[in-house]
Amino acid sequence: MKKKITRILLSLGILTLFTLLVWQILESLTSAEALSVGEAKDQVGSQYEGKVVEVDQTSEEFIFTLERKTGQYEIRIDKKTSEINHMERLTTNQSESIEAKIRKQIEQRYNGEITSFTERKEKEQSRYEVEVKLEHKKMKLTISETGEVIKEQMVTEENQYANQKQEQPLQGTNPPITEEQAQKLALQQVSGTVEDMEYEEEDGQFYYLIDIERGDEAEATVQINAITGEIKLSWDD
Repeated sequence: MKKKITRILLSLGILTLFTLLVWQILESLTSAEALSVGEAKDQVGSQYEGKVVEVDQTSEEFIFTLERKTGQYEIRIDKKTSEINHMERLTTNQSESIEAKIRKQIEQRYNGEITSFTERKEKEQSRYEVEVKLEHKKMKLTISETGEVIKEQMVTEENQYANQKQEQPLQGTNPPITEEQAQKLALQQVSGTVEDMEYEEEDGQFYYLIDIERGDEAEATVQINAITGEIKLSWDD
């Protein structure tokens, strides 16, 4: 009888120890340190270019609002697994709204037709060169990204050719393709924003090299022969 009781007590002891061990394992898993908001923010910064402008959270997720060149995005990160559960664009590219605002401002102020609209980057700030067709003449405007008119110039038939020659970044040559024409040709190949433009000579040939960034942040370089107009297109990795 005593042996039977001893075996029962021993079995109960082993069962208790096993239950305690399982409970400790489960407790260590469930009580493991969850992802902190700072760690989640660092994870977003390491994976995506841009600036976190807002942070929110639920019981299961961190919710970040990320400002990028192409617009604002919402990113949801799982607190337990550190995985990105969802990413969604909230707003469109800011430059699109700026362009629309400037176009509306020009049309109201000058009561003319916009025939050319080009964005240029100067020291990380955008400037817009706009040609407006009036009743008997053209006007060329340089406008800041705030909408301020920096320069205003009337373009008549007599001085238009002279202005085009003056704008050509030529070095010892006079190619038939102007800088403005080269930009238009490049934008016909790739729709986007002109980020940089260079004029180079190689083996007696003169080229425009135009860097264009699309709305999805893909970047392309358009090479245009300043004499023949031959175009070559390459995409940055």
